[in-house]
Amino acid sequence: VRSFKTRHTRQLLICICVIFGWIFLCQLINQTWDLSFVKTYIHMIFQFVLGAVLYQFLIYNECEEKAITYVIWSFVAQTIIEWLAFLIPKFHELINITKSAETIRIGASYGGTRAVALAGSDFFGLSAAYAIVLLIYWSRYNMIFQNNRILKVVLYVFMMTGTFFAGRTGFIGVLFAVVYGFFVMIKKLILHEKICFKFNESEKKIGKIAIVLISFALVVLVVLYFVNENIHNLFAFALQPVFNLFENGSLRVSSV
Repeated sequence: VRSFKTRHTRQLLICICVIFGWIFLCQLINQTWDLSFVKTYIHMIFQFVLGAVLYQFLIYNECEEKAITYVIWSFVAQTIIEWLAFLIPKFHELINITKSAETIRIGASYGGTRAVALAGSDFFGLSAAYAIVLLIYWSRYNMIFQNNRILKVVLYVFMMTGTFFAGRTGFIGVLFAVVYGFFVMIKKLILHEKICFKFNESEKKIGKIAIVLISFALVVLVVLYFVNENIHNLFAFALQPVFNLFENGSLRVSSV
């Protein structure tokens, strides 16, 4: 109950009510009375209540400051699940048990590159969540690999690949993270704070290994892009804005 009385919880509940009110007002003005959004709204309320209960559990165990870290690790796990489902057909079939026939059909229409996550929303909802997590990853509340910046970046890059399957909206989080980092740098320069670019020995060793592994992975993926249909479909979807920019000078995409 205490978690429902916090200021942030009340603000979030007010936002949900405002969204519902705005949708209802649009329905009233246009006189369309399309109630298909009600299901999504019910899901939103359910997730809100569940989130409040989980946060109360963290408060009870005096570890609410680790909430961001737990959320990030859950998206790392989600990314692993997406890759496994994409690469292993049997595992994909197992994941499909949790999905509706319509979700499976839509995922198949993308060449099997989407609807491979273990989530309530496999499309825009999941990609929007990835965008938020890819932004808050760089907040001071993230305690993952605080003493090793190289591992922190490698984990971020891996988690970012999850947006290949969820949707390109996730890359907006990366864009905002870059903008955030830029302003942090400007602030430090204005305040004459020290900006450290030196790496310790552990970071240097891991950095060298990471460069070799990432370079090898990129070469393999480039080769597979031309010889494997699934990999081709994956990158054709995930990097569609880039391909369109070089081919016809447009950033227009078919979906988010």
